[in-house]
Amino acid sequence: MNLSSTAPGKLILLGEYAVLRGGNSLVMAVDRLAQVTVHPISGKWHRITSPTLKIEELPFSVEHNGEVQFARELSAQKAEQLQLFRKVVQYMVREKGIFPILPHHFNLNTDAFYFARGAEKLGLGSSAALCVALVNALYVIARGEAPEKELLFQLARQAHHYAQGKSGSGIDIAAATYGGLIRYRLHPAHPTRPPEVESLSLPQSLYFTTIWTGKSTATTGMVKRVQQWEQENPHRAREMFQKMFRAAAEGIQAIKQNEVSRFLDFYRQYGLLLEQLGQESGTGIVSSRHKEIAQLVETSGGVYKPSGAGGGDVGLALCDSPSTRQKIQEKILHSSYKIINLDFLKHGAIVKKITD
Repeated sequence: MNLSSTAPGKLILLGEYAVLRGGNSLVMAVDRLAQVTVHPISGKWHRITSPTLKIEELPFSVEHNGEVQFARELSAQKAEQLQLFRKVVQYMVREKGIFPILPHHFNLNTDAFYFARGAEKLGLGSSAALCVALVNALYVIARGEAPEKELLFQLARQAHHYAQGKSGSGIDIAAATYGGLIRYRLHPAHPTRPPEVESLSLPQSLYFTTIWTGKSTATTGMVKRVQQWEQENPHRAREMFQKMFRAAAEGIQAIKQNEVSRFLDFYRQYGLLLEQLGQESGTGIVSSRHKEIAQLVETSGGVYKPSGAGGGDVGLALCDSPSTRQKIQEKILHSSYKIINLDFLKHGAIVKKITD
């Protein structure tokens, strides 16, 4: 069976950091796709190719316990780059008994999540998108049909947690699975309860521009530093996150009521809270680059904040008219920063059988 499996990246609008503590968050899928293509091959080895990782026809086997064994020794860098693939396969075999017995060729492509070939990542959730696409493909090969979205989300979230040591909220997995605009919320006090995933409509009068700071940031390191600050300052942290909870919840309510101007007020408020959190925790969430971009956006009539962990990666400029968006884009085009052409994507993960 020849398959093509894709899943989109994401942009977080509201809820960064607070989502891990049970706050509401808002995320949307964008048209940068991770793609996994799979087809059966002859011989005794499975094979993996990845143009993104510059890997060609790497043979591997899968043990009964799900352990992936490559036919040749890899450099430390290549082994680290293939860690997600290895862990997702191991989880699917060990926990679910899902993996093709006969040899297959896997092609993994996440080129769309980089600023340019060989350049830095944009911070759009490439590992989550690849995880969802891979889990979807493995399930179809084993079971002959695609899983329901709820099951795909559950499997991919568990596999991603297994690969990353249970870090992360799963918000990027939700965007990659379901697509569209999503309200997402965890239940930290009840970890066995599934997250709340609610599909919303994106207001037609909400216009966005995605801006690249020119620097990638490791999300895990940022999150850990905030967690350390929280442990050292529990009362202040609780007060801070309560404010973030309220701003995100009010912003989401404004989206539901199609009140774009009101939403932008809470979007601005959440950005200021992120900046304050970064200052108090010493993480620099709203870095000097983000501050400079925010100044350019605000003088053009828009509202800007980082999308995701901050520090670097991308930020999101929002406004309520196409003329304001044009002003923002002209201002950015005459700066040292870059506009990333992204569109809102209504659909999530898709797997298709390829016929010759």
